[in-house]
Amino acid sequence: MPKPRSARERAELLNEYGHRLGARGEDERALSFYAQAAQADPAWAAPWFNIGLLHKYFGDWTQSLIANREALARDAGHQGACWNLGIAATALRDWRSAREAWQRYGLPIEPGEEPLEVDCGLAPVRLDPDGRGEVVWCDRLDPARARIRNVPLPDSGHRYADIVLNDGAPNGSRRIGEREYPVFDQLELWQASPYATFEAWIETPDPASLAALAQRAHGDHGQAQDWTDSVRHLCRACSLGDADADAAHDHPPLQASGDAAGARWVGVAARDETAARGRGRLASRPSIGAPAAMAPGRAGGRGGLTPAVAPVAAAANMTALQGEPRMARHGRSLLSPRFAVALAAALLAGHAAAAAKPETRCGWFINPTPGNAWLIDPDAQWTVGLQGGHQAEGPWPEPPSEKDWVKHEGDPRGYGYGCACLKVVTGFDHSIVRILSAKGKPLAQCRRDRALTGLEPDYASDR
Repeated sequence: MPKPRSARERAELLNEYGHRLGARGEDERALSFYAQAAQADPAWAAPWFNIGLLHKYFGDWTQSLIANREALARDAGHQGACWNLGIAATALRDWRSAREAWQRYGLPIEPGEEPLEVDCGLAPVRLDPDGRGEVVWCDRLDPARARIRNVPLPDSGHRYADIVLNDGAPNGSRRIGEREYPVFDQLELWQASPYATFEAWIETPDPASLAALAQRAHGDHGQAQDWTDSVRHLCRACSLGDADADAAHDHPPLQASGDAAGARWVGVAARDETAARGRGRLASRPSIGAPAAMAPGRAGGRGGLTPAVAPVAAAANMTALQGEPRMARHGRSLLSPRFAVALAAALLAGHAAAAAKPETRCGWFINPTPGNAWLIDPDAQWTVGLQGGHQAEGPWPEPPSEKDWVKHEGDPRGYGYGCACLKVVTGFDHSIVRILSAKGKPLAQCRRDRALTGLEPDYASDR
């Protein structure tokens, strides 16, 4: 006669059935087996965690919070339950519970009832992970929320400055320079932004003209980006892996060199049509075959789009754009009406050679490998050069002395970083278009600057 199974053995068997059903996409049946497992062994935390996990993916936050609390009542150190409790509490805006969850996980979060604002840095987030899989760069406001810095595709259902709820399990990675950033999947829209998405085809060969549009948009707290060669489709395998690592196949830009007339595809985030008009003194006219807007800096998991770099805020007066753009507006609704806007002719008169206003930026100048360089200042990380790609015109800074250059550990060629001040013209996607002057500074100058606290490169942690 077979030996009767213990309560734990019966629970493990039911829990395993739940796993198998979940792997086949039968989530409702899986939930039933997890509940039976929890009943079979009331002291076991695992079934409750799995119940909470499924309710997280259902978007049923109250049930997810309850289930994760049950898991923690049985296993106070269950890290997954702590994290998912934090996500569920954040979704419900239950800040006391969210703070408690992050504390239990081990994060240095103070207790309280106030919303969290802890600045978890920059991260790529995959919107609509079960659909187009568009990846956008975001500012992480806390472990479970991120504010979008790019201008997403209109049919993504998201806009610039939306706050999204993100999962905590990395699902792929992206790189800026030598640093690798984990990609987090979006769970839902947490707070909608007031911005709409505008698109334009601008016939101009002058990068400074496009930079002027971007700077004016940033100065008005919006966003503008050149999508022409910053957007590329990725296969699913690359999107869910390291999209920037060497691969056996290429992912070319979506629009490698503009349209047949050399026009650039540009996206603008503005609060309304009036703001978009004011941004470039725009006047409405009928749309001429304007295509659907596409956002810069994003990647697709199922034939989607990938970012080259993350955008950055800047402030300057807009100068002229050369040529006439065709623009269309997209609101939050996927069926919102389109209309086009064009630059007023007066804006173009007498400004054919206008350039963006130079800025002086001081911070950490990083040159980790041949042809690659960035400047990190209090505003953002600016791209100076990419090997085989963008290279800013003008000189790079020289350190004032050998002791003011930190060499990359183990690199005999002398690549590394130092402190510098550059007078530059900036462009789209936080790139530096032109360096007018560059001067190396003592390391102590950057280390004393409180605005640069925590921004000094850390090669050891980036490798």
